[in-house]
Amino acid sequence: AQAHPALLAPRATPALLEAAAAAGLLEDGAAAALGEAHATLLALALACGLDRRPRLVADGAPLQAARAAIRAAGRALGFS
Repeated sequence: AQAHPALLAPRATPALLEAAAAAGLLEDGAAAALGEAHATLLALALACGLDRRPRLVADGAPLQAARAAIRAAGRALGFS
């Protein structure tokens, strides 16, 4: 927090991703891909919640793309 105080202000995931990119912690492309992954996962969860279905979704292309973006960002940050 002391090294990057701008990361303390955002309360929403998209704003936090933007702040992380602005602080140089994420590449712009990674921040955008993570933002898209977040939006995809949120939309899938909301679609289940709105009609009271369990939050289980088919492993289709949108979910696979979200996972790939998250995995790539993690690897770029040194996670395996």
